[in-house]
Amino acid sequence: MFTYESTQFNAAGFILVLLASFISGLRWTLAQIVLQREETGTVYVVVTVAMMVDRTASERVHRVLEKS
Repeated sequence: MFTYESTQFNAAGFILVLLASFISGLRWTLAQIVLQREETGTVYVVVTVAMMVDRTASERVHRVLEKS
């Protein structure tokens, strides 16, 4: 192996990667909490996805499904 004993551990980079992963998980968790509130009526996953999809994209999918 060419990299055997020639790599160096970068603690700052390691911390940044861990922080980015944690923040990404937090973002998705908060998005799920906001989107699945009972007041908004988005308790079901299909309804949540339909609300998030752009109207033109959903129309394209509908056209493709009609053709098949």
